[in-house]
Amino acid sequence: FGGWDVGRAKAVQVLENPETLRCVDETLCSAVAGTFQFSQQPGVEQGFQVVLTKFPPGAVLNIGVAPLSCLETADLVPAQKYGHFGLTSQGHGYANGRLEKRDAEPLREGDIITVTVDFAHHRVVWFCNYRPVCYSDSFRAGSTAFHPSVIFGPGCKGAEITLERMEAVPPGPVEWDLASKPTNVTIKHGLTAVWSGAQGACGTVRSATCFTWGRPMFEVQVDLAPHTGYIMVGFGQANVTRTLGPIPGESYGHFGYSSAGDLIDHGVKVRAGLPTFGVSDTVSVGLDIDARKILWFVNS
Repeated sequence: FGGWDVGRAKAVQVLENPETLRCVDETLCSAVAGTFQFSQQPGVEQGFQVVLTKFPPGAVLNIGVAPLSCLETADLVPAQKYGHFGLTSQGHGYANGRLEKRDAEPLREGDIITVTVDFAHHRVVWFCNYRPVCYSDSFRAGSTAFHPSVIFGPGCKGAEITLERMEAVPPGPVEWDLASKPTNVTIKHGLTAVWSGAQGACGTVRSATCFTWGRPMFEVQVDLAPHTGYIMVGFGQANVTRTLGPIPGESYGHFGYSSAGDLIDHGVKVRAGLPTFGVSDTVSVGLDIDARKILWFVNS
């Protein structure tokens, strides 16, 4: 499986266990990389895990993937030319030096960070304790030189992290994405979406989870809704929250099942008269990516 390549990072030591690193100087930003490289295998989820064995309060680091040239950087967030994708311990996600997400939970000592690379969809996903917290689909087709990457920043003296092979990513709880929600929706505890818009207005929320492989499934329980309310549950692209109407158009890659019993495919009603749902009902949605199928269930 290999260990770490510390390059010119004088502030970092490799311990007797070649997979474990220790930061010995907090005045420098020091980048290290895993010695193994992810190969371009479409349809195969690849990745790695690091365990924050020791992590001082207030310490800042950046975990992600990058070419080996990233070892030359002296910045916590490498510039665009390095082709780096990372999640900082402060909960900020970056792609090629550009901030893409800012509200993930901060990392703490003992956390297990899993990073997966999907070449088929040009996507990197970060998990904290097996719960998806951030993703980026900004890397270019043909990018093949990715290695595990860790950049130690301010306050990291004494921090230790251990590199592990990713065997599998267990499914984590699905939470609503705070950064993309409209102003007329409130999110409680990450799981409950509360509509507060005017009569006739619409608002769309999406999960923070990006499904890229396997057979994921989620459930939505309707806790409260007016009799005339219209709710749709399904899958869509990341931009689906930008839609202004009750039925997302073709450009949003949306598939939905409505409380009125309608089945929607890319903005087109393809079936009607199906079972309706409302208060106290549970709608389950399953996605079989390999078979290209979506299944909806009302109350199981």
